Amino acid sequence: MTAVVRCVLGWLNNWLAIDKGMIADVMKETPRFGAQEWKQHFGVDVEEPGLPPSIQGLLKQRCPFWPEKRISETHLLCLVPKDLTLQKIYEGAQCHLSSSFMEFSQSKNQETYWILITKEIIPATVDQSFDEVKKIVSKQEGYRIPFLREAVIAVIAAQSLKIELFPTKLQFTTSQEVYNGTHPLVGYGSSVPSIYVNNVGDFAGAAGVRC
Repeated sequence: MTAVVRCVLGWLNNWLAIDKGMIADVMKETPRFGAQEWKQHFGVDVEEPGLPPSIQGLLKQRCPFWPEKRISETHLLCLVPKDLTLQKIYEGAQCHLSSSFMEFSQSKNQETYWILITKEIIPATVDQSFDEVKKIVSKQEGYRIPFLREAVIAVIAAQSLKIELFPTKLQFTTSQEVYNGTHPLVGYGSSVPSIYVNNVGDFAGAAGVRC
């Protein structure tokens, strides 16, 4: 083994050790649902990508939606696996997926990725049109409205971790997908998670997601 190869291998081992330590540090600051939790709660093997190097600094920043708190306090860190369809997610959570949403049931990602999602609906988005909600969320750098699968996974993750997500009664987040001319809402209902297509009045709004 040449000196160059040894140097490269040593650098890789150090990088992996730092990355594992980074994940452990993040766990102390914010709720996390990663590969270990997918295996523990749903028996799903997921290859976990490394966290972005900037994650620690990001979590210490003031939250753009709740400035009196830090991002680590207001967000859930969640792993969104590739090749895991909405149908499989619901089966794993022992929930019923309405036949109305079967067109979304087999959609899946091309890659596994992390998201940070707000644990509450952003107050300024409540009772606003979708276009207005989109403007409010995207006004903050790096943020967008969640996709349907991301919102469903976040609700399932929060339930598994026994933390509050969208804690206000009948509080749902809108999603980017379109069904019958409207955007499905995701939150808690008679089953967890629930997806609705009807507007639920003043409680409708959106969570913010960044990758």
